[in-house]
Amino acid sequence: MSRKRPEPVQVVKQRRDAALRSLVHGVPYIQFLGIEFDRRGDELTAVLPFDERLIGNPFLPALHGGVTAAFLEVTAIIELSWSTIWEEMESGRLDPASLEGAPVPRLPKTIDFTVDYLRSG
Repeated sequence: MSRKRPEPVQVVKQRRDAALRSLVHGVPYIQFLGIEFDRRGDELTAVLPFDERLIGNPFLPALHGGVTAAFLEVTAIIELSWSTIWEEMESGRLDPASLEGAPVPRLPKTIDFTVDYLRSG
């Protein structure tokens, strides 16, 4: 009986990064806002780089409140979707390569979302 050799860690990482890229690139609004995601294991960190077009009040200058709310909503949706996809990949029920070029997996829908601003961003 011979066991199947495990894949090199770098190959697994590249495949998981590609799966995350597929998920993120399937939502055009994420590219419009310029949101980036950094994956470390099963954890994601979202970053919203500065861009002049995201400024709502040029006199302050402060981020538009809609951009802040959109960033929070997008990161919540992607994190929830990623945690589901991650579990599927870890269990072997999902091949990360199947996500590349495929339609975006079904994303959760926001029912209600409220942000109470304490000051400008």
